[in-house]
Amino acid sequence: MRSITRAHVGTVGLGLAGLAVCGLLAWTAITAGGVPNPGAHSLSRGAVIVDSGLLVFREGLEMILVLAAVTASFVGGHQPYRRPVATGAGPS
Repeated sequence: MRSITRAHVGTVGLGLAGLAVCGLLAWTAITAGGVPNPGAHSLSRGAVIVDSGLLVFREGLEMILVLAAVTASFVGGHQPYRRPVATGAGPS
């Protein structure tokens, strides 16, 4: 019988956190009838906080995807450009 290690617990925890975020994104999209508008006057304070947090989260994911696409092209002769891009992406 295999023992459960910390790596397994961390992987399961990360997976559950990802599922929770995906569920929250789906719930807000369904209840708002599409992309939520944090500036709407009919929202409660908690809804505005959740919508704003999800908006920032989505933009962060988009930034990661764009940087991954840019740095994936730095293979072969373009590899020396990878470090300056990573350095510039760090502060953002």
